[in-house]
Amino acid sequence: MQTPKIEPWLAWRRLCEDLNLDVAAMQIGFQELARRYGESHRKYHTLAHIAACLQEFEAVKAQCDDLLGVELAIWFHDLYYETNRKDNEDRSADRMYVLVEPREWTRNHTLTADVCIRATKHAAAPEEHDAQIMVDIDLSILGQPWNVYEEYTRQIRAEYKRVPRLLYVPGRRKIMQSFLDRPHIFSTEFFHARYETQARANITRELNTLKLF
Repeated sequence: MQTPKIEPWLAWRRLCEDLNLDVAAMQIGFQELARRYGESHRKYHTLAHIAACLQEFEAVKAQCDDLLGVELAIWFHDLYYETNRKDNEDRSADRMYVLVEPREWTRNHTLTADVCIRATKHAAAPEEHDAQIMVDIDLSILGQPWNVYEEYTRQIRAEYKRVPRLLYVPGRRKIMQSFLDRPHIFSTEFFHARYETQARANITRELNTLKLF
């Protein structure tokens, strides 16, 4: 993956303008986004991850049924990220409604974003087209060159540094094996063609090296 060329503040401002949000909402929203994505325990789930997702989004936004809804979901899908909680995506979606108040002209977009955000739990491949795009964007890191993927695995481990290795390794192996066990890691034709083969190779390589001792 190339270094993301997206400048977060400019991208957020453009989205807010497209959603017809006022300046106050734009500024308050970005302040919270920057604060949360800048939390000290985050190593991968930062604004750099959002910028990388937005970069992937540029290639597929014409395929979205509701491109503003998907873009909104990109911004909020990891707003809450606490490794000891199971409801991060739900909390993130709920907070999105506070910062982007559903109004007549934004309601459909926030509903799309809600579905897309909750789909990034990655419990199963989503059925909704825009949610499939969102999930594939979020998983695109899996299909990057090995050196990029390897750095991502180190960053994830750093986010779980309080979890003992005896617990982390089995948990990580279970999650990554679940992706390999799927017929397709990526749901959309675009991302499947672009990343599926490399993603499977990366995950297999990680599993082969992910040992307790």
